[in-house]
Amino acid sequence: MFEITKQFHFEAGHWLNGLPEGHKCGRYHGHSYRVRITLASPELDATGFVADFGDLAPVNALLKARLDHQTLNDLLDQPSSELLAQWIFQQCQKVLPPAVAGLVTQVAVSETATSWALYREHPSEPDGSV
Repeated sequence: MFEITKQFHFEAGHWLNGLPEGHKCGRYHGHSYRVRITLASPELDATGFVADFGDLAPVNALLKARLDHQTLNDLLDQPSSELLAQWIFQQCQKVLPPAVAGLVTQVAVSETATSWALYREHPSEPDGSV
């Protein structure tokens, strides 16, 4: 299996609902988000690519238009990194050409330098199969 990953970034603010009183994430705050989109294929195209990285430009345009310098609570009721990763995965299916969208296997979202949330439509089984 061949895989490629492209990283994007945006700045946004949010707060999380339902947290204990005084939890720092319950207050409005911002992050410098990083997003990694991974595509996979058992074979390469005629040019030796899983996909052309340029084919992912619509994702960057979407992130800049819908998320950059926005309040994420206006988009999602609970804008956790996990739910944001799922939303971005779903958006990839809408904005990418079908042949490229079908190669997207996962989306990872980072709020900080040391934490990531990962969304896969079909989690890997313990034996490695999907």
